[in-house]
Amino acid sequence: MSNITFSESICLSSEDIDTDRPAEKTTNSRFVQHGRLFRYEADFRIFNDHFVEVRTGGLFRHPRSYELDCTFLDPHAKRVLRIDWWSGGTFLLLLTGTMALPWLAASPRISTLALAGLLALMFGAAAAALLVCLHRSSDSVVFYTRHGRAPLLRFLNRNPTAAELETFVADISNRIQRARTQWDNRQQFLSAELKEHRRLKDQGILTPESYEAVKRRILGKHG
Repeated sequence: MSNITFSESICLSSEDIDTDRPAEKTTNSRFVQHGRLFRYEADFRIFNDHFVEVRTGGLFRHPRSYELDCTFLDPHAKRVLRIDWWSGGTFLLLLTGTMALPWLAASPRISTLALAGLLALMFGAAAAALLVCLHRSSDSVVFYTRHGRAPLLRFLNRNPTAAELETFVADISNRIQRARTQWDNRQQFLSAELKEHRRLKDQGILTPESYEAVKRRILGKHG
């Protein structure tokens, strides 16, 4: 019964917290990343000291545009290395099979033409598996929300250079810490953080399933 009370309290109080985006935007800094393989592009703009505008797009990617309040991010970014092992394993298996095919050339049951066709087919399948693996794998530096633990700010590692990325990440970390000092009341902060996540869910940035997981984490901290 106490969990229900907490849930109602934080959801109702979050309506009264003003976290709307400012009407006028003064740009503080901008950071752009590119990925050559799939024409990936991400444009990050810090404005009004602690807001971030994110625009991303590329081949096989839906364009995304949203804004974040840095206040609700954890200032300690995490490096996340994600490898799509299924497509990577498929690539290695097909590559091994392709390299083993020439041994069948000594068999009188397989013609040279059939062997060449089979070799081209497996090579093409291996190349496709490699492209899928590269598309689904990533080496990123990620900022998560403080209590909701939603990965909302993601950068390609070492892009365009490790030094430039480190400088921009440090800038955001400092702004997060300065913005956080404006909040004295823990309950109001959690309520505002929940409202920020709900706004992103309404915009389609967070899936309903992700939002429910975020809400459980925040309510747990509230209790």
